[in-house]
Amino acid sequence: MAQSYSFPLACWVGLQVSGTEVAQPSYSRQPATFEDEGDGTVFANVATVQFPMCSTDWGPIDTVTLYDAPTAGHLIGIGDVASVTVQARMYDRLCIAPCGHWALAR
Repeated sequence: MAQSYSFPLACWVGLQVSGTEVAQPSYSRQPATFEDEGDGTVFANVATVQFPMCSTDWGPIDTVTLYDAPTAGHLIGIGDVASVTVQARMYDRLCIAPCGHWALAR
């Protein structure tokens, strides 16, 4: 059964490398608020989501995920993965611009 969500939706954005969440010293999930795009299954962030500066190489980020908590928690959604993997290197500061499109987890 699909989960029902209320919008605006406050949640936490995470980054993954090959299906595993980044586990580096400077990494942490970032808070974000999302709005429904009107169809009940696709939603968008309303402001830029910015991660802390990488203090080490985080690796090739290939998936962006949404959770209901800053640590552990339940998977809420998965971001559209671009055709190019983002290489997160030391001193990089990754961000997701407003209106990224996300699909609800099933």
